[in-house]
Order: sequence, then C-alpha cells, then structure tokens
Amino acid sequence: MLDRHDEAIEAYDRAIALDDTDTDFYLNKGAALKHMGKYIEALACYDRCIELDENDPMGYYNRGNLALAINEYQEALESYQVALHLDRSMQPALHNAGIALKNMEQYEKAVQYFDNALKLNPHDVIAIVHKSHCLNFMGNHEEAIQCYETAVAIDPQIDQKMPRPKIE
Repeated sequence: MLDRHDEAIEAYDRAIALDDTDTDFYLNKGAALKHMGKYIEALACYDRCIELDENDPMGYYNRGNLALAINEYQEALESYQVALHLDRSMQPALHNAGIALKNMEQYEKAVQYFDNALKLNPHDVIAIVHKSHCLNFMGNHEEAIQCYETAVAIDPQIDQKMPRPKIE
C-alpha cells in the first residue's frame, strides 16, 4: 500500500474549504497527520472537531489516542474518560484507557477498565494480555498466567505478538 498521507491531507483541506463544519474531515485529517508524526497539527484537528461537536466522542477518543502515542498518559486518560462519558459502550476507549493506566502503573484501575472492555468484546486478546501483565505487577501471578492462557486459547499466535507476563 502506498503511503499517500500528504495527498490525503490535501484532499481533506479541500473538503474543509467546502464544508468546515464536518467533523469527519478533521478526524481523518488528524489521523493522517498523526501517522506522519505531525502531532501538534493533528491535535489541532481533534480540538477543532471537539469545538464543532463537543458531544461527539470520536474527537476525544482520537485526542486520547494521540496523547497515548506520545506518552502523555494522564492527558490520554482524561480524553478517554470524556469519550466514555459520552458513549459508555466505546470499547476501544475502555481498552486504551486501561493501557494509559497500566503505563501510569495504576494497575488495579487498569484491570477495571480492561474488565469493562472485555465485557463488550470478550475476544479482545490485546486487552486480555495487558490485563494479565497488570495482574502480574499486582502480585496475582496465578491469575495473570490464567488470563494470558485465555488469550492464547483465543489467539494461539498472541505469544509471538505480545510477551507472557514475567513471573518473578
């Protein structure tokens, strides 16, 4: 697949010139900018999306993803929490909020978010593995192993993608 983000950004700029109230244009332009590493410009797109429709969780969700990508975990968590306030069933926001909390070493809270994400998508093996790591950090080694084995049962290739919890 060709990397044509510059062309996409130009297309979104043309679309925005025709209709500067369509939040999808800003979301998609922001995604292309994020992929190119242009984080400040991407953030401006997500902020514009939020300005246009503060009740649309996607602006907050994408803002959270950007913050997560640049290791701004508290900011990511806050954005995900707003998205979840607007849409409690947004499974990816639950999943990613768990990752932000895990990275902030708030393992118990992270497990709660992963559990809620897994209620909505029990086959989210990435959430299961992250949960297993949190359980391990909390000292719940047996539960961590069982959790990881659940992920392997769903996706036998997961151990090639994500490591098993290191039991000490």
